[in-house]
Amino acid sequence: IGERWFVSVDREWRVATMPTGPLMVDTERLELALDALIENAVKFTGPHDMISLSCEISGEFCVIEVADGGQGLLPDDIPVRFDRFWKRTRPGTSPGNGLGLSVARAIVEAHGGALTAACRAGGGAVFTMRIPKVEAGAEWAELSTDRLLAE
Repeated sequence: IGERWFVSVDREWRVATMPTGPLMVDTERLELALDALIENAVKFTGPHDMISLSCEISGEFCVIEVADGGQGLLPDDIPVRFDRFWKRTRPGTSPGNGLGLSVARAIVEAHGGALTAACRAGGGAVFTMRIPKVEAGAEWAELSTDRLLAE
């Protein structure tokens, strides 16, 4: 996922991953969610700004974070950031359709997880996906597109 962004966007990229072990997820949809978070970070940073990606196990969760050194979130943005069609446009950029973050949240929630947004210490924003680990031998329910799109 990140490879597409690393070669096409002039940012300072930091990637930190710890071994997570196997996870039972819909990889295509989870990649879509992560791509939406990276795209958002790219949109709200400028050339040579920092974007960091991290993945680690914390307790019973796989925690994936996308943090940036951009303009950050306004306090009023945080409660509505994941609403469908909500968007904030950075000056000099074209507006999106307001669906990327809401789709990312739906995908993470369909995995039994949570997606949060916060202001990053020192400026910028951090988006955190918390995906529950699945115990060995647990039943895996196939994700339903209807579940992803229903609200």
